[in-house]
Amino acid sequence: MNQNLIGITGYKRSGKDTAGEYFIKQGYIKYAFAGPLKKACQEIFMFTDEQTEGKDKEKYDDRWNISARKVFQRFGTEIFRENLADFYPEMEKIKENFWTYRFKIWYENQLKINKDIKIVVTDVRFDNEANIIKELGGIIIKVKRKKIINLDQHKSETSIEKIKCDYLVKNDSNIENYYKKLTKIVKN
Repeated sequence: MNQNLIGITGYKRSGKDTAGEYFIKQGYIKYAFAGPLKKACQEIFMFTDEQTEGKDKEKYDDRWNISARKVFQRFGTEIFRENLADFYPEMEKIKENFWTYRFKIWYENQLKINKDIKIVVTDVRFDNEANIIKELGGIIIKVKRKKIINLDQHKSETSIEKIKCDYLVKNDSNIENYYKKLTKIVKN
């Protein structure tokens, strides 16, 4: 297993981005499957940085009658993963693998620039996302947090439980202990 490529999965608010911040401090570059989508939606819907990456993701936006999170979920899943081939038949072979296909192209380009590059993917939500990371030799860390009750029934949240991980990290204490648990993984 290649610890230069790490995927992090877990329900929203479980601590995926906090884990990502830890790995960035260790020299990793952050990648998010939803990153390109969020950039595009931020431009199209005029979302603020707080709506895109901050505390206002869940907040209802009166201008569009929807929250930024719902826009990201619907565009990322219903449009790109499930229906893109309806609009672009030539993408039929990609189908629900659009985001993993894009990631693989991006990752292979990064390796051409620096074969020792370290990447942390902070938003692994589907089996095919975990599978591409493993196919490329990486590992999957699942973050669990006791206090998190997943009420979001969108596919991007309900599919997380099915993902097979290499490591399970309980985010059940303070940040120092959480970081110690992550350190054990990279030193393994």
